[in-house]
Amino acid sequence: MGIYVKKADGWTEIGSSNVVAEGSPPAPVITNPDGGAVISFTSGGEGDAGSTLAYGANIEPEDGATVEVDQDNLEVKVLGTTPFVDYVVSVYAVNMAGAGESAKTNAFQLNYNEATGGTETIVDNYNGTTEKWMVHTFTGNGTFTVGSAPQDFRVLVVGGGGGADWLQGSPGGYGGQVIATSSQTLSATDHTVTIGGGGNGGQGNGEEGPGKDSILGPVTAQGGAGKNSAGSKGGYTSQGQVTDNIDNVSRKYSGRPTNASWGSYRGAGGYNSSGGTGPGGQSGIVIVAYQIGMSTTREIAQAQAEQEARAAGVEEGIEQGQAEGYAQAQEDLQEVIEAGRIALQTYDV
Repeated sequence: MGIYVKKADGWTEIGSSNVVAEGSPPAPVITNPDGGAVISFTSGGEGDAGSTLAYGANIEPEDGATVEVDQDNLEVKVLGTTPFVDYVVSVYAVNMAGAGESAKTNAFQLNYNEATGGTETIVDNYNGTTEKWMVHTFTGNGTFTVGSAPQDFRVLVVGGGGGADWLQGSPGGYGGQVIATSSQTLSATDHTVTIGGGGNGGQGNGEEGPGKDSILGPVTAQGGAGKNSAGSKGGYTSQGQVTDNIDNVSRKYSGRPTNASWGSYRGAGGYNSSGGTGPGGQSGIVIVAYQIGMSTTREIAQAQAEQEARAAGVEEGIEQGQAEGYAQAQEDLQEVIEAGRIALQTYDV
């Protein structure tokens, strides 16, 4: 939607890049002309008719792809593109005379994976890379449906932990196997996801059970072995505890616990801290992640604030960071509305 003014011959749209108006601003300067999910630009200067009121952008082809302009940080966010399609983004400035000349990117493609399934979370500034990622988390059985896969996936598959025996303080059950890779190929089809349950705990008669396998299509992580006084009982016999940052938050998985707290993590073996019947192992988990774009300056700032709050262990800080980010967005929106209100004034020429 453009910006309109009333002239002697009727209403005229000035917020469009279709016609370069006399006295309008010169073309902005695109700083990443090869394109991408976020296009950055700087002002090309002011037009003779006055200062720049706002910036606009277009994308070609118009096949469902859209663009959003961040007026404060001078960025264009590109959304809804199709893999292996060439796109060109044009950016222009608008003053009271109308829209100025456009600057255009070179043709570029955004060949990102597309998939559905599990609990889906978009993560900005993924592990400090400034990239935007999609994370799919499965804590129960399901289906991971891949629509397009021009890139490899990052996956974490953890088997269920083994059960512990009845002796208080004895070594816990073995943790489920952990398979973690950043280069997993998954074809464009449905992939069955199975979450391995934890093995049963025992009462001293050798029934401590191994954990069940966790499966993501072609990837299988074995369940951990159960532990009783006679030794291990079936399954994978991992020793270490695993920390992974697959969803931009440091989390611990699997392992043979040496204390009760470690026994609470996904895929960890059971740990008996009180005697009696040994506890069962923890169920496994499957996480799949892949890049879907680049984060904007505002998204990166908010993600960093939330990450710092998590690192400090203050959930209230996360909520506060989200509230502040929302408040800033509302303030920015009001500024854009006010600029639009000024530009929408009726003038008789």
